Amino acid sequence: MKNWVIAILLTYIFYADLCVIRIPFLIPALLVVFWALVECLEDVAIEYRAKLRRGAKLQKTVRRLILSKRK
Repeated sequence: MKNWVIAILLTYIFYADLCVIRIPFLIPALLVVFWALVECLEDVAIEYRAKLRRGAKLQKTVRRLILSKRK
């Protein structure tokens, strides 16, 4: 119980006195982080689509080879 009280008091002190969020500095930083996240996800999505296409082409080739060997 004593540990809980200490944790709650330290959390209150941290957020009330030490952790001061300055919004004018935070907004541009968040926009930069959001932009970087979108750019990275766009690259990942393009690579994933290309991987799916290559897999589909390979699967089609394998099916064609298997069917041609059966005849």
